[in-house]
Amino acid sequence: ILSRRIPPFLLRSFRRSAAVFVLAAALPACSSDEPETSLPDMPVYAHLSLDDAQYTRLQNLGEFLEITEPRGTFTRIGVRGLLIVHSITPMDSSRPFAAYDLACPYCYTHSNRSPRPRVHAQEGGVSAVCEECGSRYDISSGFGGCVEGPGTQLQVYETYYSAASRVLLVQD
Repeated sequence: ILSRRIPPFLLRSFRRSAAVFVLAAALPACSSDEPETSLPDMPVYAHLSLDDAQYTRLQNLGEFLEITEPRGTFTRIGVRGLLIVHSITPMDSSRPFAAYDLACPYCYTHSNRSPRPRVHAQEGGVSAVCEECGSRYDISSGFGGCVEGPGTQLQVYETYYSAASRVLLVQD
């Protein structure tokens, strides 16, 4: 009865659209722009004054700082600590600093070692290497992608820098 009232060309168009919809729903979803990580959600918060003697070296391009213990009451350092880098080639010029978790995402999932291994920055702030699996990560731009080894991508945290007050804020 319904097909008698709807013109045939519209009915064919409807059937094709329905078939496309069913196929699209059956296919797996595309991955999101956000990289997948195997690390648990842990709070991250660090407030660093680059005028403070322990942080002044971050004023220079390519310098980095590894924070493995909370510094202050409100500091939260993620899963295995923070790696903060004054990026040589930042993805966004308004954010000259990058922050990563020191946990190797591959070893966090695959290692039985306790505590789980960390990555360590290499001189010049261009790469960081996992002490266990040897994965090498690019930390020069703020992306943290794996360039060698079985790793995927380091967990990246948001950074905000005020040049006027010379304060760097890192948070998740």
